[in-house]
Amino acid sequence: MFSGAIVASELTPVGADASASSDGRIPAWSGGLTSPPSGWKPEMGYLNPFASDRPLSTITGQNLDAHRADLSPGLQALIQKVPGFAIPLYPSRRTATFPKDVLEAAVSLQGQFRLEGTDLKKPVNLTVPFREPKNGEQVMWNVLLRYAGGHVTREGRAFPVRANGETYAIGYWSRRVSASHLDQQADDVLFVAMGGFTAPAALRGNTALIREMLQGSSVRRSAWFYTAAQRRVRRAPDLAFDSVSDGTEGMVVADQVDGFNGSLERYDWKLVGKKAMIVPYNTYAIGEPKVTVDELIRKGSVNSSLMRYEFHRVWIVDASLKPGQSHLYPKRRFYIDEDSWSVLMEEAYSKRGELWRVALHGLIQLYDAQYPATRVSIYHDLDAGSYFISGLDSEKRPSIRFSGKARMADFLPDSLGRFAAGH
Repeated sequence: MFSGAIVASELTPVGADASASSDGRIPAWSGGLTSPPSGWKPEMGYLNPFASDRPLSTITGQNLDAHRADLSPGLQALIQKVPGFAIPLYPSRRTATFPKDVLEAAVSLQGQFRLEGTDLKKPVNLTVPFREPKNGEQVMWNVLLRYAGGHVTREGRAFPVRANGETYAIGYWSRRVSASHLDQQADDVLFVAMGGFTAPAALRGNTALIREMLQGSSVRRSAWFYTAAQRRVRRAPDLAFDSVSDGTEGMVVADQVDGFNGSLERYDWKLVGKKAMIVPYNTYAIGEPKVTVDELIRKGSVNSSLMRYEFHRVWIVDASLKPGQSHLYPKRRFYIDEDSWSVLMEEAYSKRGELWRVALHGLIQLYDAQYPATRVSIYHDLDAGSYFISGLDSEKRPSIRFSGKARMADFLPDSLGRFAAGH
């Protein structure tokens, strides 16, 4: 538990409202979830510490009108368009917290960051640059710079699900290293990352390398891609913004991964405000290896009984495409958790101005590593009736592992083939 002072007494170290909501639906922040369930071992994966909780209520099409004020347009659309879609509402638990040094930095570094347009003027620190954001750009920089672990390797499963319910498994791995965990310090490096596919056969071995930079104090990305069939590495300048992510059948674009990533430059960002809403949270149960495909997959969305929703306060930010810029989504809305600065939901609109796609990002607290992370992401295409789910645990070993320092030499383009062969 964080032992430092809470500035101005009503804010947590990362800038959330520390107090409970006046209606009692959101509890006061008391330091977050900092210990695992009794008897837990890492090889078990992230077990649900709240397995005994039961829903307070379940929202369906029959009682939707009574809850509209607390639901995003995206969740309302899913209830109305997807047969059987429901929202099991659980007691709210403010589990999110960060390592002590991250919390201390969030307080001590306030006032040292400034924006010029969408560019951030300050050396990189994995913390919260704007505890009390005044505009949409500041909120999104909190999303981009939030602490997401030092050296993290993930293995997992994903499933593209067509409108008729047909699906197949995607196996993948990723390795992400923050600048603080590289053996060589490079100017303006935010993080390096590598990831690839283990299944199906058509994608197996394909591997990407990303170097996320803060060049000129604005995030810029260098990327390379290794194609296993050709055994060839090439530059991938389009591995950003609205380039379609492999394996998703066109349902996910590059900057939707992890809620949002990359440069802010193509949009105007408007801070709508902060509001208590029903959001996916503490979604431990859905990702556990014991959950079978038959239990998980339904037409239109996942089995609703495996999900968990709670009341939490979220920052709401609208993104509108700038004149002269291009993107598949001309308008987007993001719902960002006040306790973690993670994107919990996104709504993407078509060029016709209609709600097109709805993304849900279920958050959990990694109780051994002391930071919150996305357990599962579900991207819904309302027009096609299809969806894509990722973030599920690997069936072979724990899905998330932590390491110490990494070699910068392992994150060079000529390393791609070697790492692809090792997976």
